[in-house]
Amino acid sequence: MAATTFARGSTHSALVPQRWSKEDFITAFENNPLRPYMGTGAGAIIQIKKDFLKNQGDRITFGLRALLTGDGQGDDGTYTGNSEAMVYYSMNVDLHERGHSVQLNGNITEQSAYKKLRPDAMTSLREWSGIVDGEDIISALSGLVTKKHIAGCRTGENATDASSVQIATVNQTSLTKGLTATRWFGGGQTVDGVIERVATDTLIDSETTNLFGTDVIEYVHRMAVRTVDDSGNAITPLRPVIINGKSYYLMLIEPYQKKQLQADTKWKAATHDALPRSPTKNWIFSGADGIWDGVVIKTVDKLHRRTGANGITADEYFDTSSDPLTNGMTVARALFLGCQAGCLAWGKMPVWKTGFEDPPHNTKYTVHTDKVYGVKKSVFNSIDFGCICVDTAVKKD
Repeated sequence: MAATTFARGSTHSALVPQRWSKEDFITAFENNPLRPYMGTGAGAIIQIKKDFLKNQGDRITFGLRALLTGDGQGDDGTYTGNSEAMVYYSMNVDLHERGHSVQLNGNITEQSAYKKLRPDAMTSLREWSGIVDGEDIISALSGLVTKKHIAGCRTGENATDASSVQIATVNQTSLTKGLTATRWFGGGQTVDGVIERVATDTLIDSETTNLFGTDVIEYVHRMAVRTVDDSGNAITPLRPVIINGKSYYLMLIEPYQKKQLQADTKWKAATHDALPRSPTKNWIFSGADGIWDGVVIKTVDKLHRRTGANGITADEYFDTSSDPLTNGMTVARALFLGCQAGCLAWGKMPVWKTGFEDPPHNTKYTVHTDKVYGVKKSVFNSIDFGCICVDTAVKKD
């Protein structure tokens, strides 16, 4: 007996509804907590590339022109033969697939439910798509791989598919730690504002000397604008975002870090931590907690947090199992960001499909989405270009 079938993999698979829906993409995009900071220009904190939407390929190259370093010429100087060559650095972003599906169990499930389930199936995938995009960006900026999608902050477990294969949409750039690291700060401050900087996450071992606060913000800001490291080597400072002629950086902090910031006596006493009145609708100020030392502070509940428990499980370290947290210590990783801190490269924008997974009976309604992309922290000439990771202890009481 023959049956007319419309399902993926069937004779009429090409006619199964497939939507590159602008509405679906926008709705999904709105669920990405970092959406205000994304754009195609060099002034965006997360720069987007769409080179392969019309071309084949699985790797996109981002380029960056380095600053000139020569001294130039003085009075009656000789310019001929003394010009300086421009230097360009490049960074590759590898593209990978990520998708998901929602399936309803059948006719009686749909009939018995207290509401229509099909619209919820699409809505749930839209939410998932936007959230994992944001989580991937956070993991990339944090120097990590693609992490498991869970509610709340990230706690270390890697994202794998149904076959236990690592999902690779995040291109990892490992951190360089140490007391003189230029793109990582570990430690914190006392309630009196005394800074303690440590060389590893393991050494973040005190809830009285390793807290987050205004002095940490100021210290990391000074790290961001340095042009020479402790060995005398030239480094490129983080490029700020320019709003109405003023320079700002963005710092994403974890909710427990926010709690400690609000307890900081200088934060509470200051009057200049209020947001500017006129440009509050600007993307960098929207939803911010305040401004300190030219740094816009915003709380994001999906930043990474770990707690030591006398072991080296994924919940006890950020980057490597050789640097687990001290037993009982909880550490959160904030992100201090300038322009082009990270890159999001699209190979295939999200596709949305609806159909049935059980031909020829067609009783199990399914919604599916998939996309091809890659996320990476910007690194040029072996230096993180626009991001400093900030690890501090937090009190969870």
